[in-house]
Amino acid sequence: MMNRMLVIAALCVGLVACSDDSGTPSGLRDLGGEDVGVDTAPDLGTEEDLPSTPPEISVDQEVLVFERIEVGQSKTLSVFVTNSGTQDLVIADALVEELDRQGPSEFKKGPKWINGTTIVPANTFVELQVVYEPSDYSSDRGTLTIISNDEDEPRIEVRLQTINAYADLEAPKLIRFGSVDVGMSETQRIYMYNRGAVPLTLTAIEKSGLGPFAVEFIPTELLPKVLQPNEQYGFDLIYSPDTDAVHRATLTVTSDDPDDGAYEIALLGNSPSACIRPTPDVVDFGALAPGATATQMLTVFNCSSVLPLEVTGVELSDDAGGVFAIQPVQTPLMIGGFMTSVVTVTATAGDVEAVGELKIDSNDDQSSPTYVGLRMQITE
Repeated sequence: MMNRMLVIAALCVGLVACSDDSGTPSGLRDLGGEDVGVDTAPDLGTEEDLPSTPPEISVDQEVLVFERIEVGQSKTLSVFVTNSGTQDLVIADALVEELDRQGPSEFKKGPKWINGTTIVPANTFVELQVVYEPSDYSSDRGTLTIISNDEDEPRIEVRLQTINAYADLEAPKLIRFGSVDVGMSETQRIYMYNRGAVPLTLTAIEKSGLGPFAVEFIPTELLPKVLQPNEQYGFDLIYSPDTDAVHRATLTVTSDDPDDGAYEIALLGNSPSACIRPTPDVVDFGALAPGATATQMLTVFNCSSVLPLEVTGVELSDDAGGVFAIQPVQTPLMIGGFMTSVVTVTATAGDVEAVGELKIDSNDDQSSPTYVGLRMQITE
């Protein structure tokens, strides 16, 4: 009986691979040649060969989120690129880019990277690492783009996203009033947000310049005001022209944002050009459960009473990896004086917070292209 048990144990050792603690899917090998999965049995010619399939690229993550990395620190995250086809996947290039960045990118290629054109055989993977080294106090976005011979998906993108370690003020850079008659007034509710990971303290909002603009605080929103992460703050801005001339002024928002402690907002009234004003300026879907879908309406207002607004393009400049979508808008779209049109925006929640951007092209020479932020959080 003992000999029989030894024979059975030997057969088990010869036929069954040990479990893999690396987390790599069974049957996959890294490009270093080390076998981390189950070896396939030799082809004895008794079974029909599987059909050849084109290379098929996939990544294990659609977004890399770098959370609360302070200036002077760095963090490295990995993406695993797998070939699920039977033919070789050829990676021609991999690019790291920071969006809306002037100067050296804060996202960099990591220690594990491809060296020129790289062949990824069937059922193997290659690891790419991205390093984030912030040099300022702002939130950052970027992309990792992988170019390959996958005919269905020759370019695949992984979003790079940060959650700011500091207080981070988000506010409009330009506030426009279109045509307002002499002796009349127009009021806009202006919103600002804290997009950082720690509380933000607003201490003052002051106007400079001779333009007939006035700030009116909401009684429950007096300064100083502490904003928690993703909390908003609103105030009213009133424009009361005393002439038909173009009026300009500046608002300065003082806070403890380490990067924008004195944030300036340009004010413009009675501009002679066409006038676009999207509402809201940030489409925020709030917190959604993974897999949930929500819809919001973006209103595009022509704030000129006399000049038509011609919208020549509406597109997602950043859909956050497919999280955000819009219903197609037929362009060119003409919007008459003081008239509106609506863009339908949807969000389908993934597993992490998403930040995107919508771009509107128009004949407003002061504001075109106009960008509208898109945001969505995940329920805890």
